[in-house]
Amino acid sequence: MTRKSLIFFGIALAISSIFQASSALAYVPPSHFIIKTLAAKHAGPKGIRLRSQVTKIENGKPSDVRFKALTVYNAETQILRSWALDDAGQKLYQLERKANTFTVPDALMFLSSVPDLTRTLTDAGVPIRSESDLLALPDEEQRRNAEVTYFKRWKNVPAWLIGRPIKTEPQLWIEKDSFLPVRVLIQHEVQFDSYRFYRGFPYPRMISLIDSDETPVLQEEMLEFTTASSLPEFKGSAPFPASGFTEIGNASPSAQKTLIEQFYKFVR
Repeated sequence: MTRKSLIFFGIALAISSIFQASSALAYVPPSHFIIKTLAAKHAGPKGIRLRSQVTKIENGKPSDVRFKALTVYNAETQILRSWALDDAGQKLYQLERKANTFTVPDALMFLSSVPDLTRTLTDAGVPIRSESDLLALPDEEQRRNAEVTYFKRWKNVPAWLIGRPIKTEPQLWIEKDSFLPVRVLIQHEVQFDSYRFYRGFPYPRMISLIDSDETPVLQEEMLEFTTASSLPEFKGSAPFPASGFTEIGNASPSAQKTLIEQFYKFVR
């Protein structure tokens, strides 16, 4: 290696070291503040209706196995209802969830209640430190040390990581500038891409489920998103049918049924 090359290499190494040091020391807000800010973004709409298409991914590409999904959310009661539909609009599967049974992805997408969102995340193993827990510690240094948070980059975007950067441990990645989730790892990895805002309410255009071996499993593509003061799906006194496949759904092809089960277990 020539002298000129050595000098260039030394400069590059120094710049890299400075960048890594500044990244390591970058300020990360308390985890409870990050979650509180995210939850506040969901305040406002009383009702939400979402139409989407869920597609199985094979060899990194969308396959012909798919279904439409209709999801409605009552923000006042924190009840979510969703149906898997065939191309003719017939119900294949139905599901109702209350806040205490939300999947982690849906809690991140819909809940405006800080306690409920925090509970869902901590139950899943994401280390959120409450404000009261931090205030009980004697000084600022111990409060900082109690947090399991890091400044990282995800797809070249600055992000805050809540949780240890170890593949086998629960992690929540929040985009720094927007305070919106871009990635969560629990049993599987779920990624959130290309957010759109609807009367101030954020929702990603694409949600992807990634298997433990980093293989894409399915994608939910948002087709239509609307907010409403009331939803007809919640009117009437008749109880919601038991969650599961309908008679038509039971007769669906096995590949489609597997896709529906995966979506409603890990995403919705």
